[in-house]
Amino acid sequence: MTAGARVTTRCYSPNIELHWSPSATGSEEWGVVSPALGARDWRGIDPLPARLSKGVKGASIPALYHWQRTIAPEWVWCESQAEKAEVMWLDFEGVFTKLWPQPFVICFPPEVSGAVSHTPDFLGATEDGRLALFDVRPADRIDERTRRQLSLTAEVSETLGWPYEVLSGRETTATINLEWLKASRHMRCAPPADALERILIAARDGATRAELLAIAAPQRPERANQWVDHLAWHRMIVFDLHARLENNTIFTAASTKEH
Repeated sequence: MTAGARVTTRCYSPNIELHWSPSATGSEEWGVVSPALGARDWRGIDPLPARLSKGVKGASIPALYHWQRTIAPEWVWCESQAEKAEVMWLDFEGVFTKLWPQPFVICFPPEVSGAVSHTPDFLGATEDGRLALFDVRPADRIDERTRRQLSLTAEVSETLGWPYEVLSGRETTATINLEWLKASRHMRCAPPADALERILIAARDGATRAELLAIAAPQRPERANQWVDHLAWHRMIVFDLHARLENNTIFTAASTKEH
């Protein structure tokens, strides 16, 4: 993981600014927040993390997430386990192919009452280059000061022309299920063609996990665990993520079920 850059946290002008460090040069760049700045090729800029902290006030454990939606898999820095869980969900949802942690600093001029510089948690890019900005804040950690900071960040993101979302946690059982599936998301866990066909045919009208395992690998059904989990992660077969994943969980082929 590339170390965080030393990025200035004060304004050079009377305006709200972004400050970042392109990985190609490592030197700091900045610009006044505007639609033109938001339309820049941020894939080309490829910003280094504006900072890498040791966690929030010692209360969080930092982590790395192995992001695989780029051509070359890479590690995404997460400041806390809450961030890592949200990155996992973004990975699963499959909208973004690139994710930059702490990509820049938003610098607010003194006239913006009560505002301080803010480093958003993630900038995401889709395959066609559309961008979105994310902050991760558990609901119980959003006080009045944080609420104002997030509100100002939303205004900045709107000016840049990017969607902005505050991620405040997902349902616990669904997150646990996703953690389980994540281990089999790699292509090495994909089923061979004949087993894939058997699984998808069996799941057309719904089948339990135990039934799919037996159908996929009749002689050694335990071998098919990773195949079923791989297909579920990639949403080729779907199930109720909010119910505990067990052998009697019903899976349905995605082509026959909205998900």
